[in-house]
Amino acid sequence: MTHAVAIGLFAKWPEAGRVKTRLAVETSPEFAADIARTFLLDTLARLSELAGCDQFVAYDPPDAQPKFAELIKGRTPPIHLEAQSAGDMGTRLETFCERRFDDGYEAAILIGSDSPNLPVTILRDAIQLLQAHDAVVGPTTDGGYYLIGIRRLLPIFAGIAWSTDRVFPETIERLITANVPYAVLPQWYDVDTLADLRFLESQR
Repeated sequence: MTHAVAIGLFAKWPEAGRVKTRLAVETSPEFAADIARTFLLDTLARLSELAGCDQFVAYDPPDAQPKFAELIKGRTPPIHLEAQSAGDMGTRLETFCERRFDDGYEAAILIGSDSPNLPVTILRDAIQLLQAHDAVVGPTTDGGYYLIGIRRLLPIFAGIAWSTDRVFPETIERLITANVPYAVLPQWYDVDTLADLRFLESQR
């Protein structure tokens, strides 16, 4: 460990038929996989601009390790690889955070690759906000979140209605119920559908 904060990019290997399934229905599995690969590379490029944290790729499936190793080879700052745990999304997120705290990190931040143009300034703000709050959340326009950061294990992962518009509000409800000091980042958007992709292209 060289920094107090660990940031984990949760990523699936961009294989046709296994990623961007909603986009694949509207286009093709191959097109959706190409988009997923582009988004993954874009997100890694943004992470290369981020200092002050140790970076991880939490990958899936487990046998994709050699492919991810080739993808991140030579990147600066260096990126650590770790297979996602078994279980639903909540279990995977919580396990990653638990491992980082066991390693001695003071905070863990989790992101995905569905928001490929997320400004690096927002990631920097998340790191800064965790100095004064136990949690930070970045909401998406579809009711989910593009980022979650915590300074200690919190009851915010188990039992969440993942892949629905209830993810963000349910998470905030959990934080309020547990009396956890938290901060909310600016709203951003995920790219899951063809309409989302066209909107992303319009922002360039």
